[in-house]
Amino acid sequence: MADAVLSAFMQVVFQQLASPIVEEFGLVNNLDKQLKKLARLLARIRAVICDAEQRQISEVAVRIWLIDLKEVAYDADDMLDEMSTQLLRSKLLPQLYGFFSSISFQLEFAPRIDEIIEKLEDIANERDDLHLKEGVVSTKYKIGERLHSSSLIDQLCVVGRSDDKEAIVSLLMLDDSGESKLSVIPIVGMGSLGKTVIAQLAYNDQRVEKHFELRIWVSVLEDFDPKVVTKAIIESATAVRCDLLDLDPMQRRLIEVIKEKKYLLVLDDVWNDNPSYWDGLRVPFSVGARGSKIIVTTRSETVSSIMGTTPAYCLKGLSNKDCWSLFQKRAFPHAVPDAPQNLVKIGKKIVHNCQGSPLAVKVLGDLLNSVTDENEWDIVLQGELWDITDDKNGILPTFKLSYDHLRSHLKQCFGYCSIFPRDHVYEKDYLVLLWMGQGFIQPRGLKQLEGIGSDYFHELLLRSFFFFSHNDPLDGQPRYKMHGLIHDLSRFVTQGESFTMSTGKVCLISKKARHVSLHCDNPNPVDFGIFNESKTLRSLLLLGGYRYLVKKIPHDLFLHLKCFRVLDLSHTSITELPNSIGNLQHLRYLDLSWSRIQRLPESLSSLCNLQTLKLIKCLELVVLPDNMSNLMNLRHLNISFSTALLKILPLADKRLLDLPKCVRNLINLRDIDTSFSMNLGNILPFAESESHSNSLSRLISTPPGMGKLTCLQTLSNFVVTKRSGCGIEELKSLVDLRGSLCISKLENVTTTEKAKEADLKSKHHLHELTLRWSEKNPLNLRNDVHEEGVLECLHPNKNVKVLRIENFGGTRFPSWMKNGSLSNLVSICIINCQKCETLPHFWQLPLLKDLKIHGIHGLIHIGRDFYGDGMVVGFPSLEKLEMKDMPNLEHWSGVEAGEIPCLCELTIWDCPKMTELPNLPSKITTLEIVNCRGFESFPMLHSIQKLVLGKCNEVVLKSFACFICLSSLTISTCTELRYLPDGLLQNLTSLKELKIIDCDELTFLTQEQNLHKLSSLEYLEICCCPRFKSLKDEYLPSTLKSFRIVSCPCLTSLPEEMQHLSTLHLLEVWNCPELSSLPGKEMPASLQLFWVRRCPALKERCHDEGEDWPKISHIPNIRINLEWIQQS
Repeated sequence: MADAVLSAFMQVVFQQLASPIVEEFGLVNNLDKQLKKLARLLARIRAVICDAEQRQISEVAVRIWLIDLKEVAYDADDMLDEMSTQLLRSKLLPQLYGFFSSISFQLEFAPRIDEIIEKLEDIANERDDLHLKEGVVSTKYKIGERLHSSSLIDQLCVVGRSDDKEAIVSLLMLDDSGESKLSVIPIVGMGSLGKTVIAQLAYNDQRVEKHFELRIWVSVLEDFDPKVVTKAIIESATAVRCDLLDLDPMQRRLIEVIKEKKYLLVLDDVWNDNPSYWDGLRVPFSVGARGSKIIVTTRSETVSSIMGTTPAYCLKGLSNKDCWSLFQKRAFPHAVPDAPQNLVKIGKKIVHNCQGSPLAVKVLGDLLNSVTDENEWDIVLQGELWDITDDKNGILPTFKLSYDHLRSHLKQCFGYCSIFPRDHVYEKDYLVLLWMGQGFIQPRGLKQLEGIGSDYFHELLLRSFFFFSHNDPLDGQPRYKMHGLIHDLSRFVTQGESFTMSTGKVCLISKKARHVSLHCDNPNPVDFGIFNESKTLRSLLLLGGYRYLVKKIPHDLFLHLKCFRVLDLSHTSITELPNSIGNLQHLRYLDLSWSRIQRLPESLSSLCNLQTLKLIKCLELVVLPDNMSNLMNLRHLNISFSTALLKILPLADKRLLDLPKCVRNLINLRDIDTSFSMNLGNILPFAESESHSNSLSRLISTPPGMGKLTCLQTLSNFVVTKRSGCGIEELKSLVDLRGSLCISKLENVTTTEKAKEADLKSKHHLHELTLRWSEKNPLNLRNDVHEEGVLECLHPNKNVKVLRIENFGGTRFPSWMKNGSLSNLVSICIINCQKCETLPHFWQLPLLKDLKIHGIHGLIHIGRDFYGDGMVVGFPSLEKLEMKDMPNLEHWSGVEAGEIPCLCELTIWDCPKMTELPNLPSKITTLEIVNCRGFESFPMLHSIQKLVLGKCNEVVLKSFACFICLSSLTISTCTELRYLPDGLLQNLTSLKELKIIDCDELTFLTQEQNLHKLSSLEYLEICCCPRFKSLKDEYLPSTLKSFRIVSCPCLTSLPEEMQHLSTLHLLEVWNCPELSSLPGKEMPASLQLFWVRRCPALKERCHDEGEDWPKISHIPNIRINLEWIQQS
């Protein structure tokens, strides 16, 4: 079925042939006559494509004709793409191309055009032999006959749908009190889930029968002509044939039938997504009595949004348990209790593969009914769906119907997904870039291809080809999945073109293969030699967790395989690419992210069709090619987190006394973070070493001439240098930049005129902007007036939502940060702008939710002007406020009632001179105060739920005793704290989580053994408290579920009463060498995990023959150090 999307591909070839660049190439190189002949032939063949695609299902000869045509079309596409590439190169490097190049191109391309024309002439002649007709309008493919549904159902055959039925029945029984008399209830889900069954069950429920005066069932299928559907409704309602021909008399007749009656109408299997058709049909429906209902079953969320008046009921698959019950009834109808266990084991795997589809379960169950040969069951388990079932049984026809309703370009995009494994998690933006690389996305007006591709994905999502899976925990973006049977369909329609393989497994790849993914899911080596015969490969993706074992790409790989458009080599350990990468003239997408690549070959600069180059987190990448400006079609260059070798040595808060001598070997080190490492002394010899005095000034730079890449949309980092072609003015022509941009090393901007020339204000699509000076430049050597001028000229576009300014050396912020012009800002981060003495008027920003202010050492007072003029509410949307490293900030005042109304999280770190907080909004739920030793008390914030205190005194701790809503309390680095203050705990009855970390003097938890007063406590952690001795006499709260005690070297005992903690699930004891035994006779019966680590005495007692083994043997999961002693 790889020919099913030929019409879309032929459209791409035809557009390329008619493109101005190919026409120009033909004229310049005397190939125009041959190209015109090729165009006429393609047009002649294209005229019969629709007829051929519809007849291929039943006529093998037509199917073979389409396959032959597609092969020639691929050849033509490659050739035309090479022509375009050669013309682009000749304009880019005119000194290398001249009269002799034209002769060379004639000699190269003329024979290829003639060969393609000859093949197409044979194909054109065969079209006449096959009697293919021109002008046939594309209709939906049909496999077999689609059955109209009926309202009748055998309820004894239905499994696991009682909850769904009850949900629909409750919606039907609900008499609406709103203005509308009628409600439309959509039931949405992919094919085969049983939407019709749910509607039938609800329709035939006795309560529903009594509730509605009239019930009507219509099977709509594809024909949503208002006349046809209206006629069917009348006939179903009256049980009398309707002979009316026009819509108007039909609708008047329908009004007579349903007027003032409470009716239920089921429109089953609706495909129409044209709102005007629904508008034409629904007019008479409003004459029914209040409480009338319409149920619409559909696969499309678009249909649901057009027709529904209530939220759609999204039908899910059956549970595995219900699927197995249904399968047993079909496969073992007479021997369910006594079914052979060998077959049961295989059957459960088959059911798992059905992924909740009752149709697939029934069909495969029927297929295996009475089959006792285990080999036959294995064939069903391992085989392809289209091989083990036939077209009449309903699985593939059901799913392919959804495919047939797609437009041709969407069929291409859907079919491409077959290159991924069955349970793959899809990222929309990644998939769109791959579709772009293959040329599947059709231009539409002035809209960017990425936006059109996003629309394609959304349409497939609405049609149930994808479903939402989860939001990624790292970037927060949605991820999607494809139902297993839908994925099987994608593989069915791309047979012979798309292949998925695993390392170490033998797989024959067709010479005509176009797309391959290689799954490195085991440590077997990758043999790139298996691709040598597949010279037409357009995609190669390396996937799986063992990709890192790939250390080298064969130097001759790209000499054999020159048709690649997409190449994903991410997460490998390759350190270099062969120079032959320059042979990949068609390459559009290259991903080397998370690899060990050190440098890219200069030949990569010749890939003028390249659209996407990903180099995310290439930590060893030293340099990019100098001639990257030749990549004139590059749209996305992502070098996020790709620093040249090691530039930052994180030693923050490590309490080191000295740096190791071996640090001198880190010749690419740029910065050493020693914050909070107060004892670190001997750093000068390292800093003075000759290699580092040179290397500290040697920074990775952006390649020169980036301004020529006018198609560029993604440029994660732009490093300004004084090198020719690397100045900030290169950004001027990059007007399509979008997403996130970081401009670093702004100290290299030599004049304010060049900063203005960057024209950031014209970058309408940028949503996140970072402006960064280098931190290492001494403040006293910086020209603050110059830096102020530069920042003034870097006025962002008003569409920016996230703004970061780092290491700015001026004393005042620019005017554009004070006048509220950036009204769409949602997040602002000001870091290490040490000389600034005042803050901008951020209070004017209506959408600002997150404000971080770090390292403004010149700020002494935050007063009334920070919140505005009092005429309007200041900071109307601010939710999170963070202030850190403000050593001279003494006063914060001026907050009036009603200001900062949405503030819920406040963080204050390292403000040692601050003595008090202003009156803060009552909505604050999270408060962090660290190293602010000047505080003596806090305002009454009864709404606080989460509190983090660090480096504070006992007086401050006691002031929080009245926070009765507090549910989480963390106390850290309170060096004078010996035990929790008296009176702190008695009111904290809502506290669920208590953490005490790094308190050097802590000896006991409480002086009066009253921890049990924390009547809601569920989580207790004591960590890095070197003097903490004992919990022996402490009564732990009976609500405790998790207890962790880590790095308390003086701890000698646990509470004797622990065995009575009936809710304790987790107990972890780490690095407590003096703890020699467990208390009592037995650990709590509720414990699910007990983990002991670096407790040598306890380790011996807790092994299966140790003295404490009887106390813990009942715990299902026991771990000692890294060894599982017992695991459920």
